[in-house]
Amino acid sequence: MLGVHSWKAPINKLIAKAGYRIVRRNIDLLDILRLRNVDLVIDVGANEGQFAAFLRRKGYYGRIASFEPIPAVCARLKQLHLNDPNWAVYELALGDYDGPGKLNIAKSSQLSSLLPPTRSNQKRERDVIPIRSEDITVQRLDTIFPSLRATRPFLKLDVQGAEELVLRGAKETLLKVVGVQLEIALYQFYETQLLLGDVLRLMDDLGFMLAVMDPIGYYDPADPCHLMEMDCVFVRKASDDFRVGV
Repeated sequence: MLGVHSWKAPINKLIAKAGYRIVRRNIDLLDILRLRNVDLVIDVGANEGQFAAFLRRKGYYGRIASFEPIPAVCARLKQLHLNDPNWAVYELALGDYDGPGKLNIAKSSQLSSLLPPTRSNQKRERDVIPIRSEDITVQRLDTIFPSLRATRPFLKLDVQGAEELVLRGAKETLLKVVGVQLEIALYQFYETQLLLGDVLRLMDDLGFMLAVMDPIGYYDPADPCHLMEMDCVFVRKASDDFRVGV
């Protein structure tokens, strides 16, 4: 019986002579949006639109709904989408209830959260220390989702430890969601924040499986071997409720 390398080598040589080469490439987020026929990306914790702008640069021109609760930050975000008819912006935080809330505003707006940062994180990262709290509006994704008019949404969460709160408020919506991107911590940045093992179990219980895991290069400055967080993309487990795109 021929070994794998014994037949692969001559095939690769023939392809090379024809001017081509075989490249093995891992699936990425844009592949998932295409393969799952996504008709809306729900961008929760949008900040100044970094994630949406990344999608546009990578060639995704479909609909985006961005949610950012800090008024001053949301005002800057709205300026970005003025000339993009497929990009809507909402001055809202998403959580597990509908009503008023308070956001811990950090020195760096990207680190603001519904949850207080842990003491150890405040000692490690000065930019996470709250400088004030701000009154905001909180809604469940289940409340606002019908107005978004989507049938195959993709959910991206970057909410500084409050991912579980958003997911609790999205029980009905998650039945329609075909994929989820989460920033997952391996270190306790915020009080009550779920860490990697708990998040993996939660997503499995919700009917999703891991598709992409990206370390995003964030390590503890005091220990370069200590990975502290990663981006993970989950897709709904295989079933008859979706048709894979081409």
